[in-house]
Amino acid sequence: MTTDYDPEGDHVPYAIARALKKPTLTELNQFGKDSGLFNEITVKHLGDKLGDPFQLQVKMQHNSAEMSVNLTDVGYGISQSLPIIVQSVLRSGSDFILLQQPEVHLHPRAQAALGSFFVRQVTANNKRFVIETHSDYLLDRIRQEVASGRLMPQQVSIIFLDKPGLETTIHHLSLDDNGNILDAPPSYRRFFLEEEMKLLMRGG
Repeated sequence: MTTDYDPEGDHVPYAIARALKKPTLTELNQFGKDSGLFNEITVKHLGDKLGDPFQLQVKMQHNSAEMSVNLTDVGYGISQSLPIIVQSVLRSGSDFILLQQPEVHLHPRAQAALGSFFVRQVTANNKRFVIETHSDYLLDRIRQEVASGRLMPQQVSIIFLDKPGLETTIHHLSLDDNGNILDAPPSYRRFFLEEEMKLLMRGG
């Protein structure tokens, strides 16, 4: 049986509402805690019948207290990451899941947590991802997962696009058992190294 998913994520609230005590909700809450975005997602039913309205409630930490707010009242980081988690969990392991910049609107800790989520899906559920990303935090977390032994380096393929002039060069990079990037061109992360050197020189 196949399921049609709305590309805008409109199906996500209904999928979450049906996912209580199932892997989808477990992964959502795990990501929420790892990322620091929220503590828990719950469903508030506004009626007794199956088709009655409902609200998705997000439990968040505010100072020392926990508060629940409607999903529609939280920031883009939470509302846009939920479709990624739900879609990834619900998809069959035989499918390729294609994602474009899933880190958008997420702070660094949440971007890293997203990397760990992808690794869990690969290792536990045989999911396959093709991810276009600009996030060093996401990639570095995947490298850490390889270094920790939770992911095999052969399970990761990195394609780095470099455009020193008018033409784009494609570099195929790999990882070793310690998560180190192999065969990286000199231009890889050159900008960040140059920025760091400027700071060091000013500090000296």
